[in-house]
Formats: sequence, C-alpha cells, structure tokens
Amino acid sequence: MKAEHIVKVEAGEFTLAYNLRACAMIEGQFPGRGLQSILNDLSGDDPKMGTLEVVIWAGLTKHHAISRDEAGELVQLNEIGEWVQAIGAAMGGGQADKVDRPQKAAKAR
Repeated sequence: MKAEHIVKVEAGEFTLAYNLRACAMIEGQFPGRGLQSILNDLSGDDPKMGTLEVVIWAGLTKHHAISRDEAGELVQLNEIGEWVQAIGAAMGGGQADKVDRPQKAAKAR
C-alpha cells in the first residue's frame, strides 16, 4: 500500500507521500514528541498551523523539491480542508494504492 495522495489546489497538483523519511522529518521538528502526538495537533476544530505546515512540507519532499517556507507559502487558508483531507488519505485514511502480490506457489508433495 502506497502512503501517497494527490491534492489539487489553485497552485497546481501536488503529491503528498509519507514514508519513514517524511515521518522522521516531522518528528525532527518537534523534539521529544512522537508522530501520533504531533498528528493529534491537526484534529478537532483548532488545528495548529505550524504543525500543518510541517506535515505538508514533509509529505511534499519525496516528489517536489520544496523548502518548509515554500510549503507554507503554497497553502492558502481557504484550501486547508483539502490539504488536511489529503494528509489523512495519504496516511492510510483514504485512497491508498493496493499492491497486488503474486500468490505463493503450492508446495510439492
């Protein structure tokens, strides 16, 4: 299963991808906190904008050469909902790609 999702916003089409490296980048911005604790900052009616910027930046780095500052400039306030939904989908809450694995050969008797 690929942990990726495409988000389409006014600035264009971007692919968020969350692999081990992206998750480590997120945690690196919040010393002493684990990934789940950090992601909890995005839930509810009052998401933390600094956390959102970091999570978007880390998710973009696999497919887009972008700095954290550029990621912050990319996201428009009226598009935050689209970005949050895309993060959820990329992290397994939505349209993740299923990889078909070949079946194992039957053992000879």
